[in-house]
Amino acid sequence: MSEEAFPSPSTQTRQAPSPFDRSDADLILHTKDDVNFSVHRLVLSLASPIFETMFFLPQPPGTEPRPSVDVSEDSQTIETFLRIVYPVADPEIKSLQHLREVLAAGTKYDAPAVIAASRKALVQKTFIEADPLRVFAIACIFGMEAEAQAAAEVAVMKNRVTAGAEPCADIAEITAGAYFRLLQLKRARTRNATSLFGLNMAAQFGQRRDQRDLVDLTGIGSFCDPPRLSPSPTAHYSIPPERLNCYHLSGTTAFPPDIGFRSHDGSEFPAHRVIIEMASSAMLTMLGRSDRHGDMDLHMYDLQEGALVIQELLRLCYPVTHLPAPPHPPTDAKHFLDVLFASRKYQLAKAEMILRERWPAVAGKEPLRFYFAAARCGWEEEALLCARELINQSDDVSLIETQYLPEMESMQNRSYLYLLSYVGRCVKAASYISTLSGLPQPCCNHEECRKRYPKNPSPIKHRAGWGFEKEHQPSWLFPYLGSLENTLRKKPRGQTLSTVASRAATSFITAVVGDSYTCPIYQEEEERFGISDFLEEPEEKCGIWDKVAWATTFLDQYAKAVDQAVAEVKLKIPSTTTA
Repeated sequence: MSEEAFPSPSTQTRQAPSPFDRSDADLILHTKDDVNFSVHRLVLSLASPIFETMFFLPQPPGTEPRPSVDVSEDSQTIETFLRIVYPVADPEIKSLQHLREVLAAGTKYDAPAVIAASRKALVQKTFIEADPLRVFAIACIFGMEAEAQAAAEVAVMKNRVTAGAEPCADIAEITAGAYFRLLQLKRARTRNATSLFGLNMAAQFGQRRDQRDLVDLTGIGSFCDPPRLSPSPTAHYSIPPERLNCYHLSGTTAFPPDIGFRSHDGSEFPAHRVIIEMASSAMLTMLGRSDRHGDMDLHMYDLQEGALVIQELLRLCYPVTHLPAPPHPPTDAKHFLDVLFASRKYQLAKAEMILRERWPAVAGKEPLRFYFAAARCGWEEEALLCARELINQSDDVSLIETQYLPEMESMQNRSYLYLLSYVGRCVKAASYISTLSGLPQPCCNHEECRKRYPKNPSPIKHRAGWGFEKEHQPSWLFPYLGSLENTLRKKPRGQTLSTVASRAATSFITAVVGDSYTCPIYQEEEERFGISDFLEEPEEKCGIWDKVAWATTFLDQYAKAVDQAVAEVKLKIPSTTTA
């Protein structure tokens, strides 16, 4: 089908081309761009059980013999859909965007023929060679494992997979878990590529090998069918009966509880309706009808959460001095987030506010888990805090993409891409400090000394086209500057440049202190008068302590510049984060 089959949309209804303009049709499909398709119910019933069910529903009196049904798809999508299910030549799908729309329609109307044709078209060479990442994303979105694997192999072989990059909008819509496994496949291929030398040697003896041998899906796991989540350890954690009402006023009997909550694991919590309704006007309405149960004959509301979560929610709702909470199970971080998500679910604004205030104190325990939680809540400040802490706790930030959490299977990939992009931009900011300033110069009286120990040096090795002045480039220190830069690429923090934390920083200072360079002024004086004629060394000499001062100041200024540059890197959070 030509994608220009229809003119630009207008307010006037148009008739679709043949064969969807036949007079013997018994149904009209009206698209969102005002095109009428005259179709046959029999064909649609055979193609789609959704349409079949629709046609068997009783029709209201006075229904026209050829009724019109509005559909949300546009005319291009519906024409391709119909040409696949009708006994006519199959249409030609020329773009991945159009293919995705047709596939979405096939899935929506449960049309096996449309889905099968779309799957076949998705992995045709035209698409998979030109844009394997988008093919991969579409396959993941619609749960097509075989197609996702095929596209992943091509994307990895063509080096299209880059952590943090968003080459197409579709890749942001898959789950973070699927993208994690794609990055895992890329790393596996990189490791396998180390055998390329052996492959090249074999080729000299007439042996050839497909590059696909370097892409091994073994151990990667399914892109579309993620691992099953294990039950939460809090589900089987019991609370001693004497602690179930620890949020109540001690010894108060004047206001007995009039409602109760029952956790999914069977614990019951008495409460007061007025307190709950003040905490959230929506919570009891959301829970629906209650039943009378228990020794106190309370209206009991069943909640999906466990006992620990419900108890903490109630503690946060009551305007009293809380007694000490019972000990939490081993997964404190997960418990905190379970309480947070429950407070948002039931619109307990005060509880959410208290938990948000406590966030900085607990987020450092599991910064990646808390990052995804902040992204889920749309909290940019908290997400940035977690991203920075994740960098701080990493010995090599390139390994952040190797960290996995079960939550990634329900998180939209966009928040994961933003995190990886943020890490990459922090590395770039730390690695591209152009010039430092205000360094002490061991000798201010000789040009050679000023060049060797410049006052405003560039800490990075000269890059063509950057326009740095040569006198700012202490080229004799290039090997050590390169080592510092590589260290910052692993951990983009100013603290990385301390001699305590970095072997590269220690080597840098050692190189400067051990520099055998002698100040030309000192040499001239020595040759003129002889060293024995001096009781003291001339003031102009670049002495060891002068070099130490220059080197330590260099590292200190470098560290401050790195921290300032990294602090300016922004992190945005997508508005929709759950898959």
